[in-house]
Amino acid sequence: DIELPVRKEILIEKTDEVIKILKDQKQYSATTILSYINCPLQFYFKKAAGLKEEDEVEEYFSAAAFGNIFHQVMEDLYTGDKGKDVTAAMIDEKLNLAKNNFDELWKAACSKYEEYAEFSDVKLGKNLLYKRVIQKLVQKVLQADKEQAPFKILALETEAERELSIKANGESYKVKLFGRLDRIEQKDGITRIVDYKSGTVDLKNKPVKISDNEHIDNMFENIKRKENFQQMFYASLYLNTNKNQKLIIGVYPLKKLSGGIFWFEDEPITPDKKEYFDSKLTALFTEIFDKNTPFRQTRDDEHCTYCPYISLCYRN
Repeated sequence: DIELPVRKEILIEKTDEVIKILKDQKQYSATTILSYINCPLQFYFKKAAGLKEEDEVEEYFSAAAFGNIFHQVMEDLYTGDKGKDVTAAMIDEKLNLAKNNFDELWKAACSKYEEYAEFSDVKLGKNLLYKRVIQKLVQKVLQADKEQAPFKILALETEAERELSIKANGESYKVKLFGRLDRIEQKDGITRIVDYKSGTVDLKNKPVKISDNEHIDNMFENIKRKENFQQMFYASLYLNTNKNQKLIIGVYPLKKLSGGIFWFEDEPITPDKKEYFDSKLTALFTEIFDKNTPFRQTRDDEHCTYCPYISLCYRN
């Protein structure tokens, strides 16, 4: 007789060694935290077991290469404007540069990454197509920026971090949180964090007919709200050292640029909202470090579709 194997739930108990690995992590990013929300076992494979995805030599553009080079071009265009009020006339100059001297911008961006150096002189094929797509996206972002002008650039591609204190297993732990903020700007007295998104973005922004607390609860329970979580995570990092700032957060969804910047918040984030988000973050890390809470396999098969560890769980 032939029988299908019975799928068993996978549980990983947290040993002292696992807790030490978690404690010794250099930092935790929004992406890492989202992997736990998506599937605690995926988080274990990635952070505790240290299983790496296969590295491949890039002959063609990967999604990471596309995003990194786009980010670098935008940073190079605005890097001389930090602390300045960016006007429509200044953006016109950048548009002219992006249109008529893009090859120079492209080479400068590729040269900042050793692994992309070979792309700097691309002249044909699929990679040339990607280059032209990035050029068009840069022009569209600049055009959208022009409609927002004037605004002041406060920082570009800046690192933000903070320590989170938690208690688990009768001990105290310090967890370092880290994020890279693409662009921080200011307009009409409001500070704005803007994130460039080259991938698909599920734009679910408004906590319609529910409280701020329920909206934040959804971020920690539903992986489909990952963009909301990531932006609120960035806001929490920034507001931790800029406590009196009026802050809103948004993304440039590069696949849907016609709408310009998509703002997740209509009004500046209140101290109460940040405090509740931080309390949920603390509770999540307390669970991650808790020896009595094993790493469990997600029960939602949809979460497994793009998981690099899917073959280890027999869900392929």
